[in-house]
Parts: sequence; C-alpha cells; structure tokens
Amino acid sequence: MGRVPFGDRTHLNGVDRAIFGIGYLFSLLYPPDAQTRVKKAYRRLPEVYQHAFNIEDPTLTFVGVAVAVTRYLVGRAKKQQLPVAEQLAWERRRVVQRGGGKDFYSVAPDFEKYSEFLRAIAGDPEPGATGRVLPPFDKKWLEVW
Repeated sequence: MGRVPFGDRTHLNGVDRAIFGIGYLFSLLYPPDAQTRVKKAYRRLPEVYQHAFNIEDPTLTFVGVAVAVTRYLVGRAKKQQLPVAEQLAWERRRVVQRGGGKDFYSVAPDFEKYSEFLRAIAGDPEPGATGRVLPPFDKKWLEVW
C-alpha cells in the first residue's frame, strides 16, 4: 500500500496501484477481474458507470476527466454516485442504445451533457485550495474535436 500526494499538499493513503495512461486498448493488462469481464462483452468493459466508475468496486476508476475522478477517489466530490442498481440500469440502457464496441463509449453527440455531468461530480476546489476549476462546456471546443 502506498501514498499518493497531491499538489494541494493533501494525500491519499492505502493505494495499491495508480495507473495513469492516455488512451487504452483492451489488450492492456487490466486487473484479472476486469480482463474476465472484457472477454464476456463485445469490446467493452462492462459494469463501469459513465465510462469512468467501476460499479462493484468504486476504488477502481477509469479516468475520463482526471479532476472529477480524483476528487471522487479522495472523498472531495461534490456529487456522490448513484446507487448501484441505478448505475447498472444506466449501463443496460446504454448497451441497448449503442451496443458494444466503440459506440458504447462515444459521448457524441452529447458532449455538453457528459462534460457537465463530470463537472458536477468534481465541483470546485475547496476554499483556499489550489485545485483546478473545470470550465463550463464551450461549444467552440467542438470545432477542435
């Protein structure tokens, strides 16, 4: 178990692993239980709410917006997760709407809705902290994406 320090001089204790990467393939070495789940689903990692939060083990996250996920993990998120049953219902609806594979993960055309969802989880930094304030979604970003 280790300790992860943050720029505001706080820390998170009891961390087994911190894996930070940009982009991923399902051929990468996920923890064994995640690998088993991927093999049972078509090109997607099941039981992950909003593409970021492992439903059964909320200490395992897949970073979409690092600020939101980090604040969630250290207990500073402004919005708490839904009950497990509601998260699983979200996943089932998503599979029906999008199927498996890459379409499951696409947030298009709902960029603004997803961005604001993650912003709500992150909230603003604590008063006096130097944490990042996530800006509201700007439609100009779509010109770049």
